[in-house]
Amino acid sequence: MLAVGVTGCSNASAPSRPGEVPAPAPIQSVLPFSDLNGPYDVSVDAEGNVFVSDIAATRSGSNRVLELPAGSDTQKVLPFTRATVMADPSGQVWVLDGGQEPSRLVKLAHGADEQTVVSLPNLGEWSAIRAVDDAGTVYGVNDGGVDSGGGCCLPVQVAKAAPGSKTPELLPFQHMNIVAGMALDAAGNLYVGDGQGKRVLKLEPGASSPSVVPFPGLNGVISIAVDAKGALYVIDAQRDRILKLNPGSHSPTVLPFTGLKRPVSVAVDAKGAIYVADDGNRRIVKLEGV
Repeated sequence: MLAVGVTGCSNASAPSRPGEVPAPAPIQSVLPFSDLNGPYDVSVDAEGNVFVSDIAATRSGSNRVLELPAGSDTQKVLPFTRATVMADPSGQVWVLDGGQEPSRLVKLAHGADEQTVVSLPNLGEWSAIRAVDDAGTVYGVNDGGVDSGGGCCLPVQVAKAAPGSKTPELLPFQHMNIVAGMALDAAGNLYVGDGQGKRVLKLEPGASSPSVVPFPGLNGVISIAVDAKGALYVIDAQRDRILKLNPGSHSPTVLPFTGLKRPVSVAVDAKGAIYVADDGNRRIVKLEGV
């Protein structure tokens, strides 16, 4: 595993007092996944197992799901095609398996090859699932696309649906044409990336409207993750950087990743390590000690 210590003036620690040991520099490493063609989703479960959706080399629409077990240098290929991986707030990883007819939602058991298939809720004819909670309720978007004259883009609706439901519940997000990134925290707050509005919105349980999360100067949003403490992580579009906003803060920080090229997905584990699917370099990068 390649490991690099990341240092720099912008991340320098405060001077240490006599007898104090300076905090170690953050460590960036490349995980030992092999022959990645186009990693576009990364998730990590509560035990530290890392899962990746990787587009086929032909870019034909098919893909594979890879698992790197915690502490291992050998990946496993899981039996899914046309699949997306996502983690719920408890650290359970789910697979949206579009390679079956009908499509299905699969919960992967911690530390085992067992799978639990959950009835896939219906968010609408033109829909995309972006997040899932501990019970298998899915969150995503429907509608959108181009209008009859070829103009882009029609408004999308954010919705949720419980397992087996055929009637989605529309959530009070308005005036969005592009949704880029979606995440849930343990308190049930839903975070949505407004791609065109270049902002992140937060909807608290029972709220009648979302609030704007303070990420000033965003160029756009690609992916969102939230950790167990409520810190929020956002990929800033076209700037190849990852921002972190701690709970109660109004000033996000730029995480000290180096060499990213078109990052497309971000995840965080129970210990606070951050994982990024770095599509332009065809790799998964991990940052510890921040």
